Amino acid sequence: MGTMIREQPLTETLGSPGPAALRFRLGIPRSRLLLLWDIVTTAAAFSLTTRIDGLSPTPAGAVASDDTSLTGTFEPAAIAFVAFALIGLAMIRDRETGLGGRVSTMFRLGAIAGVSLWATLLTASAAGWAVDLDQFLVISLTLPVAWIVGRLLLDRPRRERVLLLGSGKVASHLTALALRHPESRFDVIGWLDDEPGEDEESAQAVIGRLDDLPRILVEGQVDRIVVCFSMASDARIAAVLRDADAYRVNVDVVPRMFDLVGPATESRLIGGLPLLSVTGGRQRISQGMAKRAFDLAAASVLVVLTLPVMALVAVAVKLDSPGPVLYRSARLGRSGTTFSMLKFRTMSVGADAAHGDHAADLLGGHLKRPDDPRVTRLGRMLRRFSLDELPQLLNILGGSMSLVGPRPVLLSEAQGIEGWASRRHNVRPGVTGLWQVLGRSTIPWHERMQLDYTYARHWSMGFDIKILASTFVAVVSRRGAF
Repeated sequence: MGTMIREQPLTETLGSPGPAALRFRLGIPRSRLLLLWDIVTTAAAFSLTTRIDGLSPTPAGAVASDDTSLTGTFEPAAIAFVAFALIGLAMIRDRETGLGGRVSTMFRLGAIAGVSLWATLLTASAAGWAVDLDQFLVISLTLPVAWIVGRLLLDRPRRERVLLLGSGKVASHLTALALRHPESRFDVIGWLDDEPGEDEESAQAVIGRLDDLPRILVEGQVDRIVVCFSMASDARIAAVLRDADAYRVNVDVVPRMFDLVGPATESRLIGGLPLLSVTGGRQRISQGMAKRAFDLAAASVLVVLTLPVMALVAVAVKLDSPGPVLYRSARLGRSGTTFSMLKFRTMSVGADAAHGDHAADLLGGHLKRPDDPRVTRLGRMLRRFSLDELPQLLNILGGSMSLVGPRPVLLSEAQGIEGWASRRHNVRPGVTGLWQVLGRSTIPWHERMQLDYTYARHWSMGFDIKILASTFVAVVSRRGAF
């Protein structure tokens, strides 16, 4: 019969009672607020241009005209810019809640403004429009700023109270991930299942049966339902979810083969039957060339910008403890080749030999430990702010590494990488990657291999941009850095 389902008042588990599903619907939806903001700011920007005169200088020898078309006429170039930009905004109307989050959204807004500007100028040149600089400058400069401010003010993500349908390993894993990644803003409030497992975790987490879902949606504040694997039939779960449609709660489904699903999954319908694509590994040569060109350009710029910082760090390392400034570590690279990865030295000289047994513990799930006695006082600070990784920009220029990719593993770790996990060696290792932005040294070994496999199978330039955006957040938060 399974474990006895825990009986307790819903107020203890789900929070304050009340028709939460109704309370959610009383506010204005976020998408409408953003649309209203975009329309109002656009109208305000055009209104502003009618009050500004003489922003652009009058050419020498020209006679100023009393006819200010700016005060009564909206120039085609300004209108075209708004049209291009609004099309771009419509394409990203939904908030970026996955990898990269709000930082990724800001990058996309900046790209939309830049593309709209060039598209407008090209259109104006082809059509022979006379561009009114006063109006065009005001529109093209103020609107992108206003749209970004609007998304910062109105697009503040809130924590979601999540109810899981199922009580197996997937439900347990998802609950652990929600706790490990507070930035996901998932608060798992309980599990529902007709036949929960016998383990203690299920006994504590299961708060009811599937038939209890409508009652829980009314009495408890639930934002989202996630369907995990359950002993109940798919038809049974589908019937319960159909009954829950009236409450208009968001519903997600964990796919059966989630290990193969990529970050940009596509779906299609065949006679009304939805198919989820898990295709991977079809990157073209042109994509590889674009990635390498991006790496070279970005690394070159970063070397120049960070050169003063690297010089200061080098001096500090030399003064802090005896030994070389740079630490060269033999790592496994693309296609299984060995290369020397550069880092600022953060350990005492001879640390590898003095603590050789530390490497034997790596496959047990811990790449690093916060109390590692080999790390110097300065080294702890460098690791916390990821400053010790700066010399790897030289590895990128040399071709042994990329900005984004699986983290290069130690030779002593290679014995734990076999089968499907070895596919991580199909791409260049990176300075940053999926498990660095999802928890860094707190991610267990088997999850690191899965994340590296996911990246190697599904990488794209768009995926890289999201990871780079998340890297900024990870470095600032310093979570998992030691």
